[in-house]
Amino acid sequence: MTIEKIFSSKHRFAIILRDGHEPDGTMFYTDKEDTFQLGTIKHETGYIELPHIHKKKEKLHLDVVESLHVVYGKVAVDFFEDERKYSEVILNPGDTALLIEGTHRIRVLESFKGVKVKQGPYQSIEDDKEFVKVTETDIN
Repeated sequence: MTIEKIFSSKHRFAIILRDGHEPDGTMFYTDKEDTFQLGTIKHETGYIELPHIHKKKEKLHLDVVESLHVVYGKVAVDFFEDERKYSEVILNPGDTALLIEGTHRIRVLESFKGVKVKQGPYQSIEDDKEFVKVTETDIN
């Protein structure tokens, strides 16, 4: 499976795009109304996208969403619901996760390098994150 959705009845935790996924043209995997979009692009030699700018959007109070792409190494992303572990996903080189909502953490299983993209502005870890006390007991 090249695209996985980790959703519960309470949260849309993440969309995982696995290495090797082959899109056709420009494809998006998030809902149209989501304020942070995950998509892929694949075109043949000679394709030209018309010159453009992106229209500005009104400032909204947004949930912060982040994307994590694994360049090398291996990480586990754990998802929590009601302070208990709900699910986990292992990301390998070339995998991308869009972390949409809910409590999550990242555990490095093999030394890794990644690329994160999220809405700004960014001040510091303390200003950016609200830490949550969790238990290792699975909810399932």
